[in-house]
Amino acid sequence: MGAGWSFDEDAAEHGRADGSEPAEVEPDVLEGDRRPRRTRRGLLLGGAALLAGGTAWALSTDASAPAPTPRAAPDSAGPRISGPKPLWTYRSDGLLDLARLDAPPRRPLVLTDQELTVLAPANGTPVRRFTPPEKVDLLTAGSLLLAGGAPGLGMLSDRISGYDLATGSTDWQFALPAAPDDPTRPVESPGGATRSLVARACDETTVYCSTEVYTLNNITGRFFAVSLLTRQVRWEQSQQLGEMYDVVHPIEGGRLLVSMGPRLSLLDGRDGRRLWITDRLADTVVQRAVDDQRSYEVLADGGVLARSLADGTEKWRLAPHPGSGDRYLRPLPSGGRLYLFTDGGRVTAVDTADATARWEHQLPFRLDVRSRPVLAGDLLLVPGPTKDGVVALAAHQGTVRWTFQDGEPGVDVWAVAADDQHAYLGHDHALHAVPLA
Repeated sequence: MGAGWSFDEDAAEHGRADGSEPAEVEPDVLEGDRRPRRTRRGLLLGGAALLAGGTAWALSTDASAPAPTPRAAPDSAGPRISGPKPLWTYRSDGLLDLARLDAPPRRPLVLTDQELTVLAPANGTPVRRFTPPEKVDLLTAGSLLLAGGAPGLGMLSDRISGYDLATGSTDWQFALPAAPDDPTRPVESPGGATRSLVARACDETTVYCSTEVYTLNNITGRFFAVSLLTRQVRWEQSQQLGEMYDVVHPIEGGRLLVSMGPRLSLLDGRDGRRLWITDRLADTVVQRAVDDQRSYEVLADGGVLARSLADGTEKWRLAPHPGSGDRYLRPLPSGGRLYLFTDGGRVTAVDTADATARWEHQLPFRLDVRSRPVLAGDLLLVPGPTKDGVVALAAHQGTVRWTFQDGEPGVDVWAVAADDQHAYLGHDHALHAVPLA
């Protein structure tokens, strides 16, 4: 899964759409995240104070409540739309909260702090709703959304729950496995320890999750690979503090790239066997994207490093753009190209093998970590601040095809997703469907 929908709940934590500098965040707890999380040292100190929580998903069944219908795009008396004419526009009562989706959905979804609404691609009509647990990130696996636990947020859970967006099924669950010293599987264990099951990543066949046991003096746990089809554990590992996986990246070909603080390791996804592990890395990684050949790492100094997945060695690196003060954001790899973005609004396409530049384009606005570009066919869709809109670049040449703006006020950056026929462009309360043809 690649980059997709993304809003930060608190723009002050990572940067602002107006271009002002982000607040300082401890770099070694940012890699792969959309918001700062507590370090494991912090979890050790505060483990006993974690609040109990649940991750049950509740399907809305109030048939008497009228379903909101999509409204037409603003007319000539209201804000003016520029760019492609939307097929439809849906307006939600709550603010869009799309940072909780780990990857771009292949259908129009509206996620707020109250509920998630699935829309019909043809006309934007709501087809079903459900209420996910609060403050828990949602993992996408085809048409299935999964939720379970939130490391560092005090949300304890003993199960992963799922909802099938295509069929409406809500019966997917995986319960916290029993520990040898805890056969009853409680979230709060004897002796003052707390246990939580966290869904960390998934691909089309498997969800990868961990159970973490917190005491006042230590953190231990286990790492599981669970089949999405059978809901059975395919393999598991015991883990100690310092060896626990902070971030997990599924890779094409059944492999897993996992980070363990300052080290990086590649696992065989079939049995969890370790294929290689690095020594302590000299560079601090704040963001990472992967394809089937390499890991592309944004470094704390603002540069980018490419690492081979064959053996973990460095292949090339790019320094921050000289003299500009720009810093790279999360890159987007696809089809032998790596699309690079800086917070100053510069977009560059390079070859993934050796970083040879193919084209460069300067956007008329700045970007921050909430701007999550998406490839849709031959278009690279780059979302900017609300007032600046979404720019569609030709992926092979870097020329501007169109810019979409709705003229409406807002405080968030745009978010983008796409299927084969439509791009779904949203901010604040509005989601627009734009034809790709």
